[in-house]
Amino acid sequence: MKRNQKGFSLLELLIAIGIILVITAIALPSLLASRRASYQSSAVQSITTLNKAIQTYLNEFPDGEGTGTSTTFTKMAYTDLFGGSANCTATPPTISPTSACILDPVLGVANAAATPKDNYVFTMTVTNPGTWSVLADPVAGDITGNTKHFYIDNTNVLRYALGAPATSASTPVGQ
Repeated sequence: MKRNQKGFSLLELLIAIGIILVITAIALPSLLASRRASYQSSAVQSITTLNKAIQTYLNEFPDGEGTGTSTTFTKMAYTDLFGGSANCTATPPTISPTSACILDPVLGVANAAATPKDNYVFTMTVTNPGTWSVLADPVAGDITGNTKHFYIDNTNVLRYALGAPATSASTPVGQ
């Protein structure tokens, strides 16, 4: 007697699932490497933007959050570059030493692990108008250890380190 079969046998389904798993195992490392490369590219662009924003800020407000009449640098905070959405979206924007409206809203709040930009958090240190540094550190690394940390300072040399925070002694990008 001949049976009338409809559908697939268990063996056929297991073979199909096995093929899908093999294809996934081959493609997943490439996908993760592409995503990591795009995050790192975004971090390089963002840290360069922050470096230029610091230079712009210091040209506009030479004494930082000071009164504007002194040649003494008071301080400059990361949030001074952004200034908050209410100040910067007003017409005209309210521009001051504590609200310079230089950065966009995404990069303007990317200084905390809760609000990273493309998996990177940015830390800025300004000690006086001629000395500053910006760090870009990933919020979460990957299992390969190929996650890059970036550093730039007033020398305008972009540097990186693998798996550890970058410093002024780290390898310059492109070398």
